[in-house]
Amino acid sequence: MRTVGIIAEYDPFHSGHAYQLDAARKAAGADYVIVVMSPDFLQRGEPALFDKWTRARMALEAGTDLVLEMPVRFAAGSAEYFARGGVGLLNALGCVDALSFGCEDEEKFGYLEKAAAFFAGEEPEDYKKILKERLREGVSFPRARAEAFVRILSSRQGVSGCGPDESAEEIAAVLSRPNNILAVEYQKAALRLGSSLEMIPVKRLGNYHAYDSPDRIYAEKRDDSDAGISDGAMPFVSASAIRAALLENEMTLPAVLKSQLPETSLRLMEEEIRCGRYVVAGDLDLILHRTLLEKQDELQAYLDIDDELANRIRRCLGSYTGFTDFSALVQSKQYTLARIRRSLLHVLLGIKKGETQVSCARVLGFRKTAQPLLRMIRDKSSVPLSTSVPFSEIPKEDVDAAHLWEMIAVGRTGRPLRNEQQRQIITL
Repeated sequence: MRTVGIIAEYDPFHSGHAYQLDAARKAAGADYVIVVMSPDFLQRGEPALFDKWTRARMALEAGTDLVLEMPVRFAAGSAEYFARGGVGLLNALGCVDALSFGCEDEEKFGYLEKAAAFFAGEEPEDYKKILKERLREGVSFPRARAEAFVRILSSRQGVSGCGPDESAEEIAAVLSRPNNILAVEYQKAALRLGSSLEMIPVKRLGNYHAYDSPDRIYAEKRDDSDAGISDGAMPFVSASAIRAALLENEMTLPAVLKSQLPETSLRLMEEEIRCGRYVVAGDLDLILHRTLLEKQDELQAYLDIDDELANRIRRCLGSYTGFTDFSALVQSKQYTLARIRRSLLHVLLGIKKGETQVSCARVLGFRKTAQPLLRMIRDKSSVPLSTSVPFSEIPKEDVDAAHLWEMIAVGRTGRPLRNEQQRQIITL
């Protein structure tokens, strides 16, 4: 029995995700696909637009066999923390053979492997020096880290392995791309865990992170006949582009983008929008302000917040007008916008420094044909499945985060709050 894992957010699940799911199953020769999916607050430092139960059903309807919830402290963390949580959970199951993930440069995977091996070990002093210099110059952390690594690699053994005409700058650019960053972190996490997970990269189709406005999405066409995309067809677009289109069109998805979602995903998404069950960053404005005022003396206790950032947050509190504007106000050369948003979420959700291990595999849903997989996990997993442990043993911060999302959604829908303890695992 072969099993492949995928770590994802699916906000929402679109055709590019369906393509990756199918490609991962085929490349791994897998009988089952397990998805470790983010809950109701995400790695970009914002609430999920749609709740985890809706997104889990989307994935199951598309052919996923089992969906597990990533604990919120990892899901709303840095790329390193996100990877640690996802890989840690898959590794703990004791029966996952491979991990598949998207990357922008599958053909240059050798560099990603080298970077992962480098960062998994102890960082040398010359690397740290270059990194600090670039950060002081205002370069973003992902780019500064990539450039420092390439300079060390070049000075020690020359830049080689992916093509004779590539410069150090081009290699650094490869290592700085969003999905490549995660690809490195997944491998690094596996190396540190001593995991035997086989790594299966899947090239992402479409210029995922380049679409800053829906207008560009509508106009962009391309020929990808070798990837199964017909001449002139719409390329796969990102979940962020779909969300942007929804927000710019008052939660109505333009017709040109509806083909980007599988039929079931589109139906589920439109049902949630119709009844008002969605949450946007602006919905956090008031509750975050109150939380920061109440907890401003203990900010350093929360994940990702050091003394300097805590002081910066406190200095800016008097100018608070909302989550998005406040995040931009606190941002600096040292602290990226994404890190600020995540740090503020950690305060809001009560996620403090400390826990670095996954303690439970919470099942959101599964297909009935995956019963043999569930039995194998129960036999081999080093962490309990939530189907067989008391609800009280699920981390409180995970339950509280789900209740917060639900409470905000209820304010829009006017419907009764759905208690997390009463939610039923999805079975198809």
